[in-house]
Amino acid sequence: MPVEEIIKEYDKNEKEILALIGRQSALIEKIRNANKDEYEWISVKEASSMLGISKDVIYAKINTGKLNAKFIGTKRFVKKSECVKINDRG
Repeated sequence: MPVEEIIKEYDKNEKEILALIGRQSALIEKIRNANKDEYEWISVKEASSMLGISKDVIYAKINTGKLNAKFIGTKRFVKKSECVKINDRG
């Protein structure tokens, strides 16, 4: 095989590999962005603003188990993804 053909084949393979790496990077970024809200916790006040309901209603949802919460220090936080689901349901 002449050197020119080897170089041409190498260039072709390199372009294909770079395209695959680019697509893989884009997919990884999509996955990261899709899962970001799943791990983001917001305060009851932020959830109240986001949903357009009072903090008392947020606390009631927490107390009845409709909204999961965790304490950080003395403050309660809820998952942003759960608030988005509640907001989508209306």
